[in-house]
Amino acid sequence: MNEKHGVTGVIFDEQDGKRFFLVLHRVLNWIGWEFVKGGIDEGENPTTAVLREIDEEAGLEKVSIIHEFPKKFSWTSKNTRYVYTPFILKGDMNEKVNIEQEIIEHDDFKWVEEKEVEQLLTHKDNKKIFKETINFLNSQKQRRIKAIIFGKVQGVCFRMFAKQIAESIGVKGIVKNNSDGSVETIAEGSEEKLKQFIEGLNKGSSSSNVSKVDVSWREAINEFNEFKVQ
Repeated sequence: MNEKHGVTGVIFDEQDGKRFFLVLHRVLNWIGWEFVKGGIDEGENPTTAVLREIDEEAGLEKVSIIHEFPKKFSWTSKNTRYVYTPFILKGDMNEKVNIEQEIIEHDDFKWVEEKEVEQLLTHKDNKKIFKETINFLNSQKQRRIKAIIFGKVQGVCFRMFAKQIAESIGVKGIVKNNSDGSVETIAEGSEEKLKQFIEGLNKGSSSSNVSKVDVSWREAINEFNEFKVQ
């Protein structure tokens, strides 16, 4: 069986708090909606290939790579196994999309709101990639927590411990002692990083003894530039 390697580019932009995704209407070999995709040429790596495909199929230059999926997606068609590396890219809905090519692959395009994309996509592999994209983007969304740590957490350098954890994973906020003997922290970062931060708080430092951590979640308000001990 032959094997062909390629790339898929999931391009999105945000307007008025909503995410929109660029999809192309394919007419070459089959008819339906898809993301930008194509093969990796000789001498290319996946990164250069996806940027070339975006230029060739959509004429876009104002794109930046947000994430390259470590997991490749594969399927088999007509005795060929296709192995594709998906990318998430931030685009600009105001940039003109140009789908004109010498060999016509697509005859239309549109920016589609997130809630409508999966239903519009034709093939299962694109639907799977889209679901993984949403999971990743949601995990990177900035959130805010207020955590109160109880137990033996004062007089044991717990606040400096919390600061070290926060700075090591890129979380911003404050930490302070409360009059009841607990420690309180307000922090902002991606949901994934905040979960790591909470895990560290629950484990505690070698000289502390954490009995429980109460956490409440909110949307981030971008209040902090660093993590401070108060």
